[in-house]
Amino acid sequence: MDEAWLKQAGVGFSAAPGCNAIAVVEYVFSALLMLAERDGFALSDRTVGIVGVGNVGARLQARLEALGIRTLLCDPPRADRGDEGDFRSLDELVQEADILTFHTPLYKEGPYKTLHLADEALIGRLKPGTILINACRGPVVDNTALLARLNAGQSLSVVLDVWEGEPDLNVALLEKN
Repeated sequence: MDEAWLKQAGVGFSAAPGCNAIAVVEYVFSALLMLAERDGFALSDRTVGIVGVGNVGARLQARLEALGIRTLLCDPPRADRGDEGDFRSLDELVQEADILTFHTPLYKEGPYKTLHLADEALIGRLKPGTILINACRGPVVDNTALLARLNAGQSLSVVLDVWEGEPDLNVALLEKN
């Protein structure tokens, strides 16, 4: 954002990173509690893979770990910067996590591209019974590939707070949830 130009043009600007982080964490946490009750499992028996450990992901990690729930973290930009944390690869999370929750910005290109981070190949590698959550940006999860896997009978629970092509909804995908 060219703040100098905005100021010169008389346009007000403010940034509020993380302003909705607590609300998103509460949404994800309540979805997990609902699924645990519906499907009859204890969250403490599950491993949660958190993809993106910024404002939302870090708060979610803290809440889950406070309750004794094992978390695995994936955040390549933070890992490459040498930030503190035991960062794993996305492939490790797919192999080990029972719950995979996305909290990344949307980057359409570049070394940390997140567009369709959960693509057809990744979705196809999810273990049966995995819970997939997207509470960041719709295009981080390839909705067409996700719908195809669900239509093929892949056993997944899906929580989508965001969709590709918002504000339009993929009605076929919505009906699968």
